[in-house]
Amino acid sequence: MKTEIVWEYKIWRPAMHPQWPDACKEIEQDLERRDYWMQKWLNELGCDGWELMSTPGSPSNELHKWVFKRPVEKVSVTSKPKPPSNPAVA
Repeated sequence: MKTEIVWEYKIWRPAMHPQWPDACKEIEQDLERRDYWMQKWLNELGCDGWELMSTPGSPSNELHKWVFKRPVEKVSVTSKPKPPSNPAVA
């Protein structure tokens, strides 16, 4: 028997965070503060087991979104033999 991981996915936007209004005030004044907030939020999500998969868009754009995944559980599956890639050769 083989074990596979079942994943759950999350689409998250920085604007969803409760500290977003405070961050926007700082980000307008200093781009280094933008990096501070982005790292802070990524670390929060990482502590909850989320792994960053992709970041379409721009970090300074409110519509920016991050796509995360994390394992939900491991499931056992029975392995079935794979058919040959070219049945005529088999």
